[in-house]
Amino acid sequence: MIRPVLWWCVTQTACAAPSPEHVVLRGARVVGQGLVDVELADGRIVAVGDVGAHSATEVDLSGKWLVPAFIDSHVHLAYLNQPQEMADGGIAGVVDLAAPLSFLVTDLSPLRVFHAGPMITATGGYPTRSWGAGGYGLECTTGDEAEAAVATVAAAG
Repeated sequence: MIRPVLWWCVTQTACAAPSPEHVVLRGARVVGQGLVDVELADGRIVAVGDVGAHSATEVDLSGKWLVPAFIDSHVHLAYLNQPQEMADGGIAGVVDLAAPLSFLVTDLSPLRVFHAGPMITATGGYPTRSWGAGGYGLECTTGDEAEAAVATVAAAG
């Protein structure tokens, strides 16, 4: 199971959801909120503001910014397969574009990945005559071939 990164502390230190079920992040600076506490329970934000005394596990974020994790909507992980480095940099999810069908089963933890699969293109079309040779694009000559290509990619997830 992939546990999504909930927050990123802008200090080169990832603030993934800690193991305990109940956590209070203390004294972080949040855009639009100022210095606040953030309470997490069961992996969800349940309070933002002055959380007060708690029996929860506490993490001191004084002097750090707390922002939502980022989504990179245009990556090619088949070329730059560095999911841990991306997560360490504050990326929680990505949209992976134009990867061969065989790549769709690759474990890319801890990222949450939405795969687009290979590009569906005309015969001789982009990207199959350059970087996209070898499965990064599916060439189609007819409408029926295009429909079949879409079905193939959809069946692969």
